[in-house]
Amino acid sequence: MKRLGDSIGLKSAAFEKCVTDGTYVDWTKNVADASAKANVNGTPTVKVNGKDLDRNTEYMDPVKFKAALATGGVK
Repeated sequence: MKRLGDSIGLKSAAFEKCVTDGTYVDWTKNVADASAKANVNGTPTVKVNGKDLDRNTEYMDPVKFKAALATGGVK
């Protein structure tokens, strides 16, 4: 993680402390576990009432995106 931070110029004492102390290890594990349980395997993932929106069509077209949300009951 430190090498990754270094590669993008992230060298602050706060970043170093977070990595050394493992500040976000539990949070990261919880997010990974929740994602696996929800079958989220990429970003962005948008679910409406448990149904994935189609990344190829419904994400990039504002009209289709709005229609998919409306179909799922989102107002």
